[in-house]
Amino acid sequence: MNISSAKHSLFFFVRFIATDIKRIFTETTFLTSLVIGSLTLIIPFVLFFSNGSTDSFSGGFVTAQSAVFPFVAPFLAALPFAGMYKYESETKYEDLLKLRRGGRDYGINRFITVGMSGGLALLLPEIILLKISFITIYTDSIEDYRRIVTVLLLAFPFGFTYAVLAQAVTYFTRSRALAIVTPEVLYMLFTYSFPYLNLEEYYPPLAISPFIYSSPNFADVFVFFAIIILLSLAVTVIHNFKSL
Repeated sequence: MNISSAKHSLFFFVRFIATDIKRIFTETTFLTSLVIGSLTLIIPFVLFFSNGSTDSFSGGFVTAQSAVFPFVAPFLAALPFAGMYKYESETKYEDLLKLRRGGRDYGINRFITVGMSGGLALLLPEIILLKISFITIYTDSIEDYRRIVTVLLLAFPFGFTYAVLAQAVTYFTRSRALAIVTPEVLYMLFTYSFPYLNLEEYYPPLAISPFIYSSPNFADVFVFFAIIILLSLAVTVIHNFKSL
């Protein structure tokens, strides 16, 4: 690849990502995910606050974040963009993009933007909850900030992981809906079965809500994220080459 070709590839990649980021924020599915996610955080927080439990800033945030949100997070991450490949394939928009690039890079570019949409779909509602927490419960505790930052740092990689997993499933089914709900179904299956198998330390919701009942091994959490992302990327790359 010469310098001119490399510059053209980089230009197309940056333009594709920038265009898709704008597209993310205008998609009804993304906005729906934001609304659902925000409600699953704000309603528990209001209940926590209305019960007079206002002595702990991080307590309110963590309690609200751990109530419902971690149990629907894979679905919220997959909802915005995970079915986009199937949609673009059905409408022939994928063929147009491949024609402009000779079939190259489409799958990888779509992989990145799908992952970003999932990460943002989980991170933004938590930021909204954080702002509400600041308004209602003041704190200057370093420990409070440490717990909050820990939770926030997990949201984006968690969302990215389950979004690209859902996209990988789209290559094996004709149903966009099935691809979107499959990660949630697998997640809930493991969530309910792991405690019975004495695998509490690998309890799936701990990967996004680490203070539910114990703190997980964060090395294990990020290794899990990396494995799922790499497997999903491998499926994407293989499918991309097959479709050239």
